Formats: sequence, C-alpha cells, structure tokens
Amino acid sequence: QLTRLTAGAVALTDATSVAAQLGFRTTAKAHGHVGGLLAGKIGANRFVADYAVDSRSKCRDAKCAAYIAATDLRIGKIPPSIKSGHSSRTHWYHVRCIFRSFQRSCKGTKTITSTSDIEQFERLTPADQKEVEKCIEQFNADAPGAFATEPPQSPAPVTPPEAAAALPPRGG
Repeated sequence: QLTRLTAGAVALTDATSVAAQLGFRTTAKAHGHVGGLLAGKIGANRFVADYAVDSRSKCRDAKCAAYIAATDLRIGKIPPSIKSGHSSRTHWYHVRCIFRSFQRSCKGTKTITSTSDIEQFERLTPADQKEVEKCIEQFNADAPGAFATEPPQSPAPVTPPEAAAALPPRGG
C-alpha cells in the first residue's frame, strides 16, 4: 500500500489514480496534461474486434471520422487510463483506418503486430479474419501507402470564362 502524502495532506492508497500515486496534481484540468506526460509509461493499448451494433460509433482516425455502419467490422483501441489502469471507453476504427493511424503513431506506442494482439479475433467470420490478417501483414511489411485513402472524386475546376458561358442567357 502506497502511503505518500500530497499537498492537501490526503493519504494515497491503491484506490487512488496512477497520477496521484506519482505525485501529480489530480484535478480534471491537470489530467489531460498528465496523460500526455505519461503516454506509453502507464500501460499499453488493448485492442478488440467487433461488429458495429448500430451506426452511432464514429471512426476515430483523423483522416476518416465517418460513421461505422451497423454490422460492419470495426477494431477498438482501449487506451490506458491514468485514473484506473484502462479506460472504459473504446475508440472505434474501421479496419484499414486503425492501421493508417498506426503509421502516424509514436515509436513506443503499442500497435497490432499479430492476431494475438486483438481480443475476440476468433469471433470474426473467416473472411473478416483474412482481411485483418492481410492488414497486419501490410503493416508489418511497412508498405508505404498501403492504407492511404482513395482521393475523393471531384469535378474538374471550371475557369471563369467557361463558367460564364455555362450560365443560361438572361431573359429580357
């Protein structure tokens, strides 16, 4: 049992947060700052595979942020929490999006390197298991651009003279 005293003269026990045990301020505002300082030092990410129950969850990849359709395969990241060890909130991603996010992550961040890193992997259909295995292989091979998004198809830009010609004639 940890029995260090803080500035407020409160005895710390195993029931207090990790941040408090390390001597950091434990106000709500300070938790965000402490979380950044402790990233990668308080535990590793956990990952879980699941099918979306409804269409309310959003992909947490910054380049996607689309809703995940009901019954679609998704992979959840459960980050460590400075309060209780692991967060109760799961950050959901499309399969390809989570691997794209790994390409932007810090060197020490826990990523998916094998199917054993994914909880509930065995519950997936064989086709979905193959899709995840293929993404893992591509990520481990460090294939550049393997998870790049398809560029959106936009209409060709219209120059001002062409735009004027495209307008209907003015009626008198």
